[in-house]
Amino acid sequence: ALNKYITYTNDWTLVKEFLPTIRRILRAYIEGTGYYRYGKFQRIFVDKDGLVVSPPQATWMDADAYGRIKPVTPRNGKAVEINALFYASLSFLKRLEAELEIEVRGLEEMLERTKSAFNDKFWDPERKVLYDVIEGDPHGNAIRPNMVIAAVVGGDLLSIDRKIAVFERTKAELLTPGGLRTLAPSDPKYVGSYDTYAPVEVKDLAYHQGTAWPW
Repeated sequence: ALNKYITYTNDWTLVKEFLPTIRRILRAYIEGTGYYRYGKFQRIFVDKDGLVVSPPQATWMDADAYGRIKPVTPRNGKAVEINALFYASLSFLKRLEAELEIEVRGLEEMLERTKSAFNDKFWDPERKVLYDVIEGDPHGNAIRPNMVIAAVVGGDLLSIDRKIAVFERTKAELLTPGGLRTLAPSDPKYVGSYDTYAPVEVKDLAYHQGTAWPW
């Protein structure tokens, strides 16, 4: 949000006021943070490869039709859009460093490590798509719109060729007149109908397993 704000206003004074907060947020990810849920600590941290690890039900795809222990799309591990957003945040801090003449030690090394690991681990060269989740959720090879978020927010994280490939696959498998499907119809877990009048335990099974989201 601050990055967009600067683009439109060029008001670095306000952003400088937020600098300590920006540093605290990124430091928390790098050093490890988390929250308690269902009596258990849910850890979030940056792994040795520079990628963020998050627990089940920690992204926007958080439906749980079964109760407290079986989210429909757990997405635990390293989620594609979370790591692209992390890289974008590091890149923003680098931009602040140059503009405000500050020094953030280890930032360049972290950026390179994250970018390298992201491309090595998330890119599927055979299908020419980004994995949705790696090193966690066994359904991590699902084709979902999260790879579009990653391509858009990541800046120079992906090459233009890979961005185009993601766009083309998204257009072919996820695009509808009303938005993007949350899962490709070719996936065996795809649910093609969402009934808003059905009980939660029924409709939540479709919520992120095919239902199109306008945004």
